[in-house]
Amino acid sequence: MRWLMVYNCVHVGLQNCLGLLRPDLQVDALDFGAFEQRFREFAPTLRSYDRIITAPHFVANPCVDFATVAPVTRIPLTAFEAYQPDLCYLTVDGQVLRGPMFDYHSKIVTAAWRKGLSQAAALALFNAAHYERFGYFGIWESCKAQYLGSYADGGLDLARAFPTWSRQGAFMHSVNHPAIRVVADIARALLAVDGLAARETDFLPHDNLKNAPVWPVYPEIAEALGVRGSLLFKVHNAYRFLELEQFIAASYDVLSAHRVESVKVFPMYERSMAQIEACL
Repeated sequence: MRWLMVYNCVHVGLQNCLGLLRPDLQVDALDFGAFEQRFREFAPTLRSYDRIITAPHFVANPCVDFATVAPVTRIPLTAFEAYQPDLCYLTVDGQVLRGPMFDYHSKIVTAAWRKGLSQAAALALFNAAHYERFGYFGIWESCKAQYLGSYADGGLDLARAFPTWSRQGAFMHSVNHPAIRVVADIARALLAVDGLAARETDFLPHDNLKNAPVWPVYPEIAEALGVRGSLLFKVHNAYRFLELEQFIAASYDVLSAHRVESVKVFPMYERSMAQIEACL
């Protein structure tokens, strides 16, 4: 059996997990941009794949409509925000803004900067009283429903696996980077779509997404969710932390290079950001 997976950065972990769970399955995996760049290489052999796995928006892409060449399993580009509700993406003049945590930014820090608050004032906002006002508590069930529902839309049932994920701590490195134990269960669900049995094993491949930025679960949020909390921001592509004060200072340095009106949050975060700014 041969599968082609064209997906986001989670594709590496999925490919590794599928290799462990189903040794007779060959999975060629790459991200969206790489597929477009290498399309001529893949075009002659697309019909040789037994299944194509990709995100819903990429089924019909600029290169090919996958639905015309092989059965397609759609896996969502989804997020689970309950652990890291402060995380957001920003753009400047339509381009993704990169900062001390690569593409990730803090809503609180961004809102404080946009309001003209000092770094010290921004630091003072990181506490339970403000998290409550910002809407960071009490969102577990809605995040769970959205996360599981988005996979169910593609035929992947993760409902039974979900309760086990948090037993070893927070299961998300960021809102869109799941821990490898979650990725393994997504791989099992992918096999189940084709009625394929998965090898019984607790062995997991390396968690490659730990190499990316890892956003902490703030202590007060962690306490409410029963996991370990932190204010250490693990940076991209290095085993190094920024403490909260360092992260705020570095974020202000990046933001201050731009006009306030040019810095925008992704549309999905506009409502949350408006609530935060209304509290400041």
